Amino acid sequence: MFKIFQTVHHNDGKDPHRTWYTSSKDFDEALDLMTQYNVRTQKTNHDKTKIAITYHIEYEPSNL
Repeated sequence: MFKIFQTVHHNDGKDPHRTWYTSSKDFDEALDLMTQYNVRTQKTNHDKTKIAITYHIEYEPSNL
């Protein structure tokens, strides 16, 4: 399972808060989703009046 996490970078990144956002069984799909999310927030992340948000993938082995 590939989990996509969202990190909200409060206080100019000094106080990040990470939350599980979504997941996928397929790495290519997870990579595509993560890329879409990061592209979606790219413009806002460069606005100093907004709180930056980024996404990343982590692999979690199945317990089955």
